[in-house]
Amino acid sequence: MKAPALASISLNPSTVTGGGSSTATVTLTGPAAAGAPVVVELTTANRAIATVPGSITVAPGTTTATFTVETRRVTGDSSFPIGGNAGGAIRTATLTVRR
Repeated sequence: MKAPALASISLNPSTVTGGGSSTATVTLTGPAAAGAPVVVELTTANRAIATVPGSITVAPGTTTATFTVETRRVTGDSSFPIGGNAGGAIRTATLTVRR
């Protein structure tokens, strides 16, 4: 049985003031199989402004997991992707950090 792939990644909120945080949710195409959690590798296109964990695990029997994106204060507005990769599928969501 093929492991589910990453269907989407979302940010709430998708716009934050620098120094704030956003809750990200990864969603799989189907539930992780019993005994086979799915690891989603995470990235940020701007590590100077936003930090994410290196990965997050979607527990067996579930389709979603959440993590926190922490941001630093900025001198100007910036938008960039927060990405995830699982099951050969790469998905991104755009985070905007405001001054």
